[in-house]
Amino acid sequence: MTDSASPAPQAAPCEAESGRAMVRALLIDPLDLAGLTRPRGVTTDTHRARMAQLAERLAYMSPDNLATLRDVIQSHAASPAGGNAWPAPVVVEGWAQGLQARPMRSSDIIRSWLASVEGPPALAAGYHVQLFRFLRRRMLPPSDYDKRMIREQADRDRRTQAVYAERLAHGVATPDECGWLETLARDDAAVRDIIAEGEARRAARARNAARLAALDGEGEAA
Repeated sequence: MTDSASPAPQAAPCEAESGRAMVRALLIDPLDLAGLTRPRGVTTDTHRARMAQLAERLAYMSPDNLATLRDVIQSHAASPAGGNAWPAPVVVEGWAQGLQARPMRSSDIIRSWLASVEGPPALAAGYHVQLFRFLRRRMLPPSDYDKRMIREQADRDRRTQAVYAERLAHGVATPDECGWLETLARDDAAVRDIIAEGEARRAARARNAARLAALDGEGEAA
Protein backbone atom coordinates (compact mmCIF):
# COMPACT_ATOMS: atom_id res chain seq x y z
CA MET A 1 0.00 0.00 0.00
CA THR A 2 1.32 3.43 -0.91
CA ASP A 3 1.05 6.63 1.04
CA SER A 4 0.41 8.79 -2.02
CA ALA A 5 -2.58 10.36 -0.29
CA SER A 6 -0.45 11.78 2.50
CA PRO A 7 0.54 15.45 2.15
CA ALA A 8 3.95 16.29 0.70
CA PRO A 9 6.57 17.39 3.24
CA GLN A 10 6.85 21.14 3.65
CA ALA A 11 10.64 21.39 3.49
CA ALA A 12 11.03 25.07 2.76
CA PRO A 13 8.83 26.38 5.62
CA CYS A 14 10.54 24.01 8.06
CA GLU A 15 13.94 25.18 6.93
CA ALA A 16 12.88 28.81 7.29
CA GLU A 17 11.54 28.20 10.79
CA SER A 18 14.76 26.40 11.70
CA GLY A 19 16.76 29.39 10.45
CA ARG A 20 14.70 31.84 12.50
CA ALA A 21 15.07 29.65 15.59
CA MET A 22 18.83 29.55 15.06
CA VAL A 23 19.01 33.35 14.86
CA ARG A 24 17.17 33.58 18.17
CA ALA A 25 19.24 30.85 19.84
CA LEU A 26 22.66 32.03 18.64
CA LEU A 27 22.18 35.79 18.30
CA ILE A 28 19.15 37.43 19.87
CA ASP A 29 18.73 35.45 23.10
CA PRO A 30 22.45 35.46 24.06
CA LEU A 31 22.68 39.22 23.47
CA ASP A 32 19.54 39.85 25.51
CA LEU A 33 21.02 37.69 28.26
CA ALA A 34 24.28 39.65 28.03
CA GLY A 35 22.31 42.79 28.86
CA LEU A 36 21.73 44.55 25.56
CA THR A 37 18.76 46.88 25.90
CA ARG A 38 16.30 48.39 23.45
CA PRO A 39 17.46 51.77 22.13
CA ARG A 40 16.18 55.01 23.58
CA GLY A 41 12.92 56.15 22.04
CA VAL A 42 12.04 52.67 20.78
CA THR A 43 8.93 51.17 22.36
CA THR A 44 8.78 47.62 23.63
CA ASP A 45 6.44 46.60 20.82
CA THR A 46 8.67 48.17 18.17
CA HIS A 47 11.75 46.49 19.61
CA ARG A 48 9.96 43.15 19.65
CA ALA A 49 8.96 43.64 16.02
CA ARG A 50 12.55 44.55 15.13
CA MET A 51 13.84 41.34 16.69
CA ALA A 52 11.26 39.29 14.82
CA GLN A 53 12.30 41.00 11.59
CA LEU A 54 15.97 40.27 12.29
CA ALA A 55 15.18 36.61 12.90
CA GLU A 56 13.42 36.55 9.53
CA ARG A 57 16.06 38.48 7.60
CA LEU A 58 19.08 36.64 9.01
CA ALA A 59 17.61 33.13 8.83
CA TYR A 60 19.91 32.28 5.91
CA MET A 61 23.11 32.68 7.97
CA SER A 62 25.31 29.82 9.14
CA PRO A 63 25.83 29.14 12.87
CA ASP A 64 29.47 30.23 12.70
CA ASN A 65 28.62 33.54 11.05
CA LEU A 66 25.78 34.16 13.50
CA ALA A 67 28.25 33.63 16.36
CA THR A 68 30.66 36.10 14.75
CA LEU A 69 27.87 38.61 14.21
CA ARG A 70 26.92 38.23 17.87
CA ASP A 71 30.48 39.18 18.87
CA VAL A 72 30.43 42.17 16.53
CA ILE A 73 27.14 43.45 17.97
CA GLN A 74 28.27 42.90 21.54
CA SER A 75 31.56 44.73 20.95
CA HIS A 76 29.69 47.65 19.42
CA ALA A 77 27.20 47.76 22.29
CA ALA A 78 30.05 47.79 24.81
CA SER A 79 31.64 50.82 23.12
CA PRO A 80 30.76 54.40 24.13
CA ALA A 81 28.90 54.82 20.82
CA GLY A 82 26.90 51.65 21.40
CA GLY A 83 25.51 52.61 24.79
CA ASN A 84 24.82 48.96 25.67
CA ALA A 85 21.83 49.00 23.32
CA TRP A 86 20.83 47.01 20.27
CA PRO A 87 22.01 48.68 17.04
CA ALA A 88 19.39 49.56 14.44
CA PRO A 89 18.37 46.58 12.29
CA VAL A 90 19.80 48.21 9.16
CA VAL A 91 23.21 48.35 10.88
CA VAL A 92 23.01 44.72 11.98
CA GLU A 93 22.01 43.62 8.48
CA GLY A 94 24.92 45.55 7.02
CA TRP A 95 27.33 43.68 9.28
CA ALA A 96 25.59 40.42 8.42
CA GLN A 97 25.99 41.06 4.69
CA GLY A 98 29.69 41.64 5.24
CA LEU A 99 30.00 38.26 6.92
CA GLN A 100 27.71 36.24 4.66
CA ALA A 101 25.94 37.62 1.63
CA ARG A 102 22.28 36.87 1.33
CA PRO A 103 21.62 34.14 -1.27
CA MET A 104 21.19 35.86 -4.59
CA ARG A 105 17.85 34.36 -5.55
CA SER A 106 16.28 35.29 -2.21
CA SER A 107 16.36 39.00 -3.01
CA ASP A 108 13.46 40.51 -4.91
CA ILE A 109 15.52 43.67 -5.40
CA ILE A 110 18.34 41.82 -7.14
CA ARG A 111 16.00 39.79 -9.34
CA SER A 112 13.71 42.67 -10.27
CA TRP A 113 16.53 45.14 -10.97
CA LEU A 114 18.78 42.85 -13.01
CA ALA A 115 15.88 41.24 -14.87
CA SER A 116 14.45 44.67 -15.70
CA VAL A 117 15.51 46.93 -18.56
CA GLU A 118 18.45 47.97 -16.35
CA GLY A 119 20.12 44.57 -16.79
CA PRO A 120 20.99 44.48 -20.52
CA PRO A 121 22.74 47.91 -20.54
CA ALA A 122 24.81 46.85 -17.53
CA LEU A 123 25.77 43.65 -19.32
CA ALA A 124 26.61 45.49 -22.54
CA ALA A 125 28.78 47.99 -20.66
CA GLY A 126 30.45 45.27 -18.63
CA TYR A 127 29.46 46.31 -15.11
CA HIS A 128 26.71 43.71 -14.54
CA VAL A 129 28.69 41.74 -11.95
CA GLN A 130 29.57 44.86 -9.98
CA LEU A 131 25.93 45.99 -10.13
CA PHE A 132 24.85 42.61 -8.77
CA ARG A 133 27.39 42.82 -5.95
CA PHE A 134 26.20 46.31 -5.06
CA LEU A 135 22.58 45.14 -4.92
CA ARG A 136 23.54 42.11 -2.84
CA ARG A 137 25.46 44.26 -0.39
CA ARG A 138 23.16 47.28 -0.13
CA MET A 139 19.76 45.73 -0.92
CA LEU A 140 18.52 48.90 -2.60
CA PRO A 141 18.62 50.36 -6.11
CA PRO A 142 21.75 52.39 -6.94
CA SER A 143 21.76 56.17 -7.13
CA ASP A 144 23.51 58.04 -9.94
CA TYR A 145 26.56 58.36 -7.69
CA ASP A 146 26.42 54.63 -6.92
CA LYS A 147 26.26 53.82 -10.63
CA ARG A 148 29.39 55.87 -11.25
CA MET A 149 31.19 54.03 -8.44
CA ILE A 150 29.96 50.69 -9.83
CA ARG A 151 31.39 51.49 -13.27
CA GLU A 152 34.71 52.53 -11.75
CA GLN A 153 34.84 49.29 -9.78
CA ALA A 154 34.13 47.36 -12.98
CA ASP A 155 37.12 49.07 -14.63
CA ARG A 156 39.36 48.12 -11.69
CA ASP A 157 38.07 44.57 -11.73
CA ARG A 158 38.78 44.23 -15.46
CA ARG A 159 42.38 45.28 -14.88
CA THR A 160 42.69 42.85 -11.99
CA GLN A 161 41.12 40.08 -14.05
CA ALA A 162 43.61 40.62 -16.86
CA VAL A 163 46.58 40.42 -14.47
CA TYR A 164 45.30 37.34 -12.66
CA ALA A 165 44.33 35.59 -15.90
CA GLU A 166 47.83 36.12 -17.27
CA ARG A 167 49.36 34.77 -14.07
CA LEU A 168 47.05 31.78 -14.26
CA ALA A 169 48.05 31.13 -17.87
CA HIS A 170 51.71 31.08 -16.80
CA GLY A 171 50.99 28.79 -13.84
CA VAL A 172 52.05 31.32 -11.19
CA ALA A 173 48.65 32.46 -9.87
CA THR A 174 48.17 32.18 -6.11
CA PRO A 175 45.18 30.34 -4.59
CA ASP A 176 43.64 33.70 -3.68
CA GLU A 177 44.00 34.92 -7.26
CA CYS A 178 42.46 31.72 -8.60
CA GLY A 179 39.60 32.06 -6.12
CA TRP A 180 39.02 35.67 -7.19
CA LEU A 181 38.73 34.59 -10.83
CA GLU A 182 36.42 31.69 -9.96
CA THR A 183 34.12 33.94 -7.92
CA LEU A 184 33.99 36.47 -10.75
CA ALA A 185 33.13 33.74 -13.26
CA ARG A 186 30.43 32.32 -10.99
CA ASP A 187 28.81 35.71 -10.39
CA ASP A 188 29.04 36.53 -14.09
CA ALA A 189 27.22 33.33 -15.08
CA ALA A 190 24.51 33.81 -12.45
CA VAL A 191 23.84 37.43 -13.43
CA ARG A 192 23.72 36.55 -17.15
CA ASP A 193 21.06 33.96 -16.36
CA ILE A 194 18.90 36.51 -14.53
CA ILE A 195 19.26 39.07 -17.32
CA ALA A 196 18.42 36.43 -19.95
CA GLU A 197 15.30 35.45 -18.00
CA GLY A 198 14.16 39.07 -17.94
CA GLU A 199 14.76 39.51 -21.65
CA ALA A 200 12.86 36.30 -22.41
CA ARG A 201 9.87 37.52 -20.37
CA ARG A 202 9.85 40.88 -22.13
CA ALA A 203 10.07 39.19 -25.54
CA ALA A 204 7.17 36.89 -24.64
CA ARG A 205 5.06 39.86 -23.53
CA ALA A 206 5.88 41.68 -26.77
CA ARG A 207 4.86 38.66 -28.85
CA ASN A 208 1.61 38.33 -26.93
CA ALA A 209 0.89 42.04 -27.36
CA ALA A 210 1.57 41.80 -31.11
CA ARG A 211 -0.67 38.74 -31.42
CA LEU A 212 -3.51 40.47 -29.57
CA ALA A 213 -3.10 43.59 -31.72
CA ALA A 214 -3.24 41.45 -34.86
CA LEU A 215 -6.41 39.74 -33.63
CA ASP A 216 -7.98 43.12 -32.85
CA GLY A 217 -7.08 44.31 -36.35
CA GLU A 218 -8.68 41.26 -37.93
CA GLY A 219 -11.83 41.82 -35.87
CA GLU A 220 -12.11 45.44 -36.95
CA ALA A 221 -11.53 44.49 -40.61
CA ALA A 222 -14.32 41.95 -40.42
